[in-house]
Amino acid sequence: MRRLSIAWGLFATFLTGCGDDGPAPPAAEVDADLEPPADCTGEYAWDFTSGPGEMEAGGQEYLCWEGAAPRGGYAVGISNLLLQGSSVLHHLVLMRGDLGLATCEGVTFVSPFVFAGGPGTEALEMPDGTGIAIEDGEPFILQLHVLNATDDARSYDAGVRVCLADAVDQVADQLHFNQTELSIPDDGAEHGFGDTCAVSGEYTFFASWPHMHRIGTSIRIDLDGSAIADVPEWDFQDQRIYPLGEPITATDPELTISCT
Repeated sequence: MRRLSIAWGLFATFLTGCGDDGPAPPAAEVDADLEPPADCTGEYAWDFTSGPGEMEAGGQEYLCWEGAAPRGGYAVGISNLLLQGSSVLHHLVLMRGDLGLATCEGVTFVSPFVFAGGPGTEALEMPDGTGIAIEDGEPFILQLHVLNATDDARSYDAGVRVCLADAVDQVADQLHFNQTELSIPDDGAEHGFGDTCAVSGEYTFFASWPHMHRIGTSIRIDLDGSAIADVPEWDFQDQRIYPLGEPITATDPELTISCT
């Protein structure tokens, strides 16, 4: 079966663990049946946001909200909603499912991605006639990594807008892979890291999203030895999605991510 995919190349460190019997995560703020914005090709939309919050000076935390899709369909466009405090947002992720026994920080290892973004990430627009399947009432998790490196408390309010269509010709999916074992010597020199992911089946790739942290200097994603994203000068504030000029179809593809 041919799948249309976006490759999420994440250079981030997430820790897994078992949840405890603490309080349930807060419910996301969900606004349904919004009039789609002019740059959205969908027929209707819904927003999934954290609601207002505050991160103390010098604070850093992974925060999760749970909610359900108010309408099903096919997501033909997904975008960041940085309503307030984008300066403290490290990244956000929209995932399927609920937290279950996973911690908020570790849930990215067990829950399928629908969208990921950071500072400077623009809307993900699907190719014509393509969309990500979403069921009516399907549970979702919104994760924010909030980092406040200032001397004052900072407010935030962030999430995603999902633009949907009732029908598409091709269903899209995501491939998410990362390298988490990074040991960087304190010698002032540049050091390279990388990892390879072999995938079974036939896929058609149309975009990729490389992501790493502030001390990164360059990052590249290759599909069967050819670059589909090459960022020789990494800028944490410019975490754009890299669409391919023409989609690439590959059988049993090999994806490689490398960074310095």
